[in-house]
Amino acid sequence: MMKKAALLLLLPLLQQCAPQTTPGSGLDRTPFHHAPTAKNLDGVTIPILRSPSLEKRWGKPEIAVTAEGGYHLSYRKPGDHFEGLDIYAIPGSLDSDAPNPPDIIHYETRSPQKWRNYFIAGIVVHAFVETPGGGDTPSTVSTVTFPVSLSGKPTASYRIVATSNEGDDSKEIRTYLTSASF
Repeated sequence: MMKKAALLLLLPLLQQCAPQTTPGSGLDRTPFHHAPTAKNLDGVTIPILRSPSLEKRWGKPEIAVTAEGGYHLSYRKPGDHFEGLDIYAIPGSLDSDAPNPPDIIHYETRSPQKWRNYFIAGIVVHAFVETPGGGDTPSTVSTVTFPVSLSGKPTASYRIVATSNEGDDSKEIRTYLTSASF
């Protein structure tokens, strides 16, 4: 009887510790922002998702490589840090897709949103608005974390974030997100 009572007391605590799967979770971007910058991706063994068209327009991206073999590519329009594309990648399979995207939170107001679908590197990927933008704040759209298995290559998971403050930012964001390829 005592064991059952102890388990009943521990169950709510264990549920709070369990990882929560929401579209906003998934690949944690924080470690990439603390990872050392790199000159190239030579040590990375997972398939490289990049944006050749943005490299032609804006130049080489900033590169960070984690000790675990992941990478972060940060493309920025010269002279305009509001325009950009960030590609995050980790080894292994992680899928943060969910039935519904998170609500948009703008000035403490919650609004439901629908998934946006983008064709990225031959795959239809769900994305959602992280920040609707306006004024000095760019619009930010993030994909869910999605796994990719290419023949003969290790499985990896990717998350892509596009930002724009242009007049038609949805067109720019679509262009940035769909420019990613292997």
